[in-house]
Amino acid sequence: MAAFVLRRLAIAVPVIIGILILAFCFVHLLPGSPLQMLIPPNDLTGPDSTKFLANMQVQLGLNKPLPIQWLDWMGQVFQGNLGYSYDQQVSVTSLIGQRIGGTLLLSLTALLLALVIAIPLGVTAVLKQRSWFDYLAVGVSMLAISIPVFFLGLMAIYFFSLRLGWLPPGGKSTLGAADSFTDTIKHLAMPACVLAAVLLGPYVRYVRQSMLEVLRMDYIRTAVAKGVPRTRVVFGHALRNALIPLTTVLAIQIPALLAGTLVIETVFAWPGLGKLVYDAISNRDYPIILAVVMLSAALVIAFNVVADIVAALLDPRIRL
Repeated sequence: MAAFVLRRLAIAVPVIIGILILAFCFVHLLPGSPLQMLIPPNDLTGPDSTKFLANMQVQLGLNKPLPIQWLDWMGQVFQGNLGYSYDQQVSVTSLIGQRIGGTLLLSLTALLLALVIAIPLGVTAVLKQRSWFDYLAVGVSMLAISIPVFFLGLMAIYFFSLRLGWLPPGGKSTLGAADSFTDTIKHLAMPACVLAAVLLGPYVRYVRQSMLEVLRMDYIRTAVAKGVPRTRVVFGHALRNALIPLTTVLAIQIPALLAGTLVIETVFAWPGLGKLVYDAISNRDYPIILAVVMLSAALVIAFNVVADIVAALLDPRIRL
């Protein structure tokens, strides 16, 4: 198992480097300059602004060729320095530290909700194949895949906040009120459920399809012929092997989860990394964008490695 994990980690290193190179190039291809955001509005075209831009480019190293800038940035990253925000003049590490907790809370809650609903729904749809429940589960999953996350978020705000008044429309806590677990849950409920609804569709389909394939295998027929109880056949034999493809799908969909988090955090004004990246893109704040891309790539690689380990534990043949 140790050699299996080391091989996966060795493959991850060049992948992360390639992602960082592409991200660095794409970020610098964005129209406009991050330094223009720092110039006072009444002096955008004056001689002082031109001198200011030239001095700041030299100070920040933006006048160097892109390969040299990338090497300088990577050198700082290896020293644990992610730079300073151009717009907020604050350490990027501190900004990420302030926001990452909110993103993890939102994304993990949504992922857990989606799995808790999708696995029983997919298994029950297989056990009641071609019934009204099966068609309903497939229909709900297709609907969840088809609806854009921002539209679903806006509809949730309209109905549950403006019309019914059950939940707050956005934010992580009530302004002027002391932080409490109940208040956080109220603010978390709507964005987490919307994000979980978007994730639910693919998971239901994968669980259903995987269970259908496993239940047709010879060892399942043998277990049924030997008189093994149906519950044990389904949950003791079939479900374990059916979850192997789902672990791979979870790892593959981590980028989709992060992208959905960005949209959800923007719609619901949730203070997380997604909202931080949105503001950074609007302000051409390169250090924040690159740091979050690097962190996201590391999380994706980590989830892929964990998914490989879980799949190897479920099916020892994968390690070979």
